[in-house]
Amino acid sequence: MLYPVLLAALLAQAPDREVVLLENDVVRVSEIRVAPGVGEPAHSHRRGVTVALSDYDNQTITLPERKPGGGHTRFGEVKWAEPVTHEARNSGTTVQRVIRLELKHDQPPAPINLEAVAKVLFENAWVRAVELRGETTPRPAKIRAVVVDLASPGANGVRWIEAESLQVSTHAVRIELK
Repeated sequence: MLYPVLLAALLAQAPDREVVLLENDVVRVSEIRVAPGVGEPAHSHRRGVTVALSDYDNQTITLPERKPGGGHTRFGEVKWAEPVTHEARNSGTTVQRVIRLELKHDQPPAPINLEAVAKVLFENAWVRAVELRGETTPRPAKIRAVVVDLASPGANGVRWIEAESLQVSTHAVRIELK
């Protein structure tokens, strides 16, 4: 993997492309903006979750095998991604805008059994992504999570929580860390 040296170099070249919104010993959450037609040189991501804050089209080439990928992503889509090194390009006509949550640990924790209290978008050994719509969502145990408020995306709409419940007044995605 190329980070952290290449990531620091990329941020120095284009500090407006990626803004770190929240970072602690568990996660790093960034807002990433890529203008139409702009390409990004080879860079790496840890495993994590991406929440789309705009509709966009992109093309990627996974390295070192040079496998092509990409496609269309819609506002509000939430995707899991394993660690990857790739080149990327915004191939559409709109700004690609995402919140990217990267996990800082390499091993998944022991499985836990939590009953869903909202719509589960996806779940794996590391995280559970849950869609919330204006309700209090109690949990049987304390959770650690990043909440992305889709009604006010960007720095003001991203929060770190450690709590037994969460009140949301709008449409949000909660990414629970296991």
